[in-house]
Amino acid sequence: MRSLRAGDGDTVSGTAAAGAELGAISLTIDQLAVGQRNNSRPQSPEAASPVEAATSTIAIDIDGEAREIALGVDAGESNRAVLVTTAEAINRSDAGVTAEAAFTGSGRIA
Repeated sequence: MRSLRAGDGDTVSGTAAAGAELGAISLTIDQLAVGQRNNSRPQSPEAASPVEAATSTIAIDIDGEAREIALGVDAGESNRAVLVTTAEAINRSDAGVTAEAAFTGSGRIA
């Protein structure tokens, strides 16, 4: 197996399949992705969400372009359900980003 590693603090790596011929590759990285994490004050997962029942649209800005994502919230849904619904709507969209609803072991939503 052949592999490639390079970097000055950033890493580029790759692996060639068995039998792959030797060759040269030129790689240019124009922009690195930046992760984002949004936090709010802790919420009880099973408490009714303060988010109003509605079909809403959220916008995610990527490189100055707003990507609109529709999601529906029903009356009386829990905080957990609203977060999961929001993450699922983002992941089903073609926005180019993914979302995860994270739940702490303390019984709170992070």
